Formats: sequence, C-alpha cells, structure tokens
Amino acid sequence: MSDDVARWANPVRLVFGPGATTELDRECGALGRRAMIVTDERLAAGEHVTRVRERLAATGSAVTTFAGVRANPDLATVRAAAAAAREVGAEVVVGLGGGSCLDVAKAVAAARVPGLLDAPEWTATAGLVAPQPPAGPPALPLVQVPTTHATGSELNPVASLVDDRGDKRLLLSPLLYARVAVVDPALHVSVPAHQTAEGSLESICRVLIPYLTDRADRALPDAQAQAIVAVLLDATPRAMAAADDLRARGDLALATAASVQGLAGLGRSRHGHVLWYLGNALALGAGATKGQTLAPLLGAHLELLAAGDGPAALGRPERLARLGAAVLRAPHDAQAARRSLRERLAGWGLPEGLAQLGVRDGHVQALVAQTRRLWDGDALAGLDDRTLERIYRAAL
Repeated sequence: MSDDVARWANPVRLVFGPGATTELDRECGALGRRAMIVTDERLAAGEHVTRVRERLAATGSAVTTFAGVRANPDLATVRAAAAAAREVGAEVVVGLGGGSCLDVAKAVAAARVPGLLDAPEWTATAGLVAPQPPAGPPALPLVQVPTTHATGSELNPVASLVDDRGDKRLLLSPLLYARVAVVDPALHVSVPAHQTAEGSLESICRVLIPYLTDRADRALPDAQAQAIVAVLLDATPRAMAAADDLRARGDLALATAASVQGLAGLGRSRHGHVLWYLGNALALGAGATKGQTLAPLLGAHLELLAAGDGPAALGRPERLARLGAAVLRAPHDAQAARRSLRERLAGWGLPEGLAQLGVRDGHVQALVAQTRRLWDGDALAGLDDRTLERIYRAAL
C-alpha cells in the first residue's frame, strides 16, 4: 500500500451528552435481549452499574455482570469473561468503566470469532498483535460506556492486554470496534482530579506526538490537533476545580473522542506515538498508569526536541514552535513553546520525574532493553538505544 494514500474509517456510532445513558435500553435492545456487563469490582458495587442493570432489565433484557477486570488486564481475564458470556448466552456485551474495562469488553465480544486470542502473532516478540480476521461468526455486538474521558478506547479497534508471558501488548483488529459508544459526561464527575489530569495528558499526547513527528504539513489534521490540545488544556483545570462541571467534562469527553475518531491523525504514521512505546515498557515495571508515565516522558521528549539535539524520529522543532504560537500564545520558538506547555501542565499534579514512580538511574539500561524487546521494528524506527537512554534519563 502506498504511504502517500491516507485512509480513515470509524464505524462506531457515538451517542454523546449529559443523560446519554438514558438511551442505553434502546441501543442495547436493538442488538440483543441477553446482555453481559463487563466492569470491575468497584464499579460493580456502585450506582453506575446498578442504574445500567435496572434500565436494561426494565425493558425485559436478561442482564449479567462480569466484574473481574483489573488494571493492566491480561488474556486470562479475557478468557474467563468470554467463557462467562458463552455460559449465559450473551447476545450483546456492554463495557462499562475506564480503559481496562472497555479493552476487556472489546476482546470478549471479539472472542466469539475463533482463533483471535490464540493467533500465532501472540507468540511473537513485537508489541503489536494484528492478526487477519479469521473466517467464522461475527463478533458479538458491543456497546461501550466509558466512565472517564481518558483513553477513547470506546471508539478505536485497539485493546491493551498483558499476554501469557507477562508482556503488555496491543491487539489491533476491526473486530474490536463497538457498534455504539454512549458517552455521558455525567458519569465522569466522580473521577478524581489526579485521574482527570492523567486522562487529559493521555489525550494530549495521542494527538501531539504524531503532530510533532509528522514529516509533512497537513492543514486540516494539524488544525484539528491544535484545537484538541487547546480544548484539553482549557477544560482540564475547570474539571479539576469543580468535579461536577458538566460543561468542562463534556469538553474533555468530546476532545478525547475527536482525538480518536476525528481526522487529527489522517495521513500520519501509525507508528508516530513514540512516547506510548516507552510508557508501555514503564507501566508494568513501575506499577504506574499510562498518564503517570507520560508526564515525565513528555517533558524529556520536548526538551530534546526543542534543543534540536535528537534524531528526526523525535519530530521537528518547527512543529513545536508552530503549536506554541497557535495554541499557547507563545513566541514562534520551540523553546518558548516547551516552557509554555510545561507551565500550563505544572498545576495538574502530575509526576515531574520518573523518580517519583520509583525509577532510578540504575533501571535505565533495563528499560531500554525492555522497550527494544517489546517494540523493535517500525515502532522504534530512527530511535537507537542511545536516544532511548537519553529520553529515560532526562525523564528521571
């Protein structure tokens, strides 16, 4: 396939706005009469799951709940949930929760297709698992209901799962697309301030890093990426200051949706998310969330980029300068943009360095080796071990 031809598609129907969950009964009822909710123990004991169960049951649907999802979910959890879905004859899967719950729900719905969870790609050392969809029955219909704005997982065909060897992998398949994403900002008001900040940073990095590493200028994708970053920088402090600010929560949720479902990535490399690969290697070892690892890594990345002291794979300083002028009202200068963004993020309570996550200088070489083992190939093209080491050390 030509690298000059851009491709974009997203088959997920988005139902968005305060009160959107009131349409769940209609959305699920159109897909099946036996629903299984996939969530975690904390949410299963709370009002969100209770209300969803009651709404679905009121329409005559039979509802069961799988509440075994934990942070950094693994294939064993997916298999257990898929077995539970088969046992109750689930006709529709409802993912309810944060990114881990939504990722497991995707894999459970797709597990109806034989061979997906035991495809040969799982035995490879690379981090991406993208098997060809095998012939067989379609995936179960999936309805996703996020309780945070962090990942945008409800709109993409990717699931982050730990394989049977203990490595964190990315499963990529069109079978993982939901039929419907019901995004209700009212479900996000209980998200603590620090998790709100982490989720916003994750969405910022989702569009910012591919924007910086793109070797071409693209008028519409660039403008949309800039707009998404601007909205997230504006709405996050408002949501942190007033958890029940539905306008701020709605802005965050819609900006995250646009970062996944919009055109901000059109034409950009699928491997432009440089920091995700480093954060992926850190998350399991440091026992940290993606948002926690991204904060220091972003600072280190921008430091090297603004200094013009790194390989082209880190991006173009001119792109950073342009973002600073367009979004941060900074002079058209890469260093000024870096300083301005750091100032905007300073009040978010994010880790300033990896040392706050327990990472020490003596861990760096092992992190470089782990990153290379997991993602060697196209994902790390242009990034040698010395550059990876410099990023990790600058992030300490």
